[in-house]
Amino acid sequence: MSYIDQLKKLYYAERCKLESMPSYEQESRARLFSKQKDIMNRLRERLTPSELEGRSDIAEEIKDQFLLPGEKADRFKKSIEQQIHEQIDAFDAEAKVGYQRSPYSPEEFAAYLIQLDKIYMMEDLLSEERLFPDEVYESQKAAAGQ
Repeated sequence: MSYIDQLKKLYYAERCKLESMPSYEQESRARLFSKQKDIMNRLRERLTPSELEGRSDIAEEIKDQFLLPGEKADRFKKSIEQQIHEQIDAFDAEAKVGYQRSPYSPEEFAAYLIQLDKIYMMEDLLSEERLFPDEVYESQKAAAGQ
């Protein structure tokens, strides 16, 4: 069996091991919440009046109505900030509840981090061989009949 074939099998086995760990699902969820918060913060930066002025996908009449100084512009800016803030708060609350529901031990978390970093390093090796980790995983999963 070639080095590449062995690497693929090892990667699949190690990734399966990671995905079976008690903290994997919880940490995946936390990572997703973090990314969702990042998206909302980026939206906050993109939905400023000066940014919106330059957008060609918004009709000039709408820009005049909601972006020129006045009551509507103030309500518009306040509504954007409020909606973004509410969504960020919802992500934080959901993440907090998730951590309260399924806590894990320091040992489990240490094992998870070791396994996670092992996967990252193996993905680097796969990339060096011009292989895509997700494709390797899916092909090995299919070969294993799962």
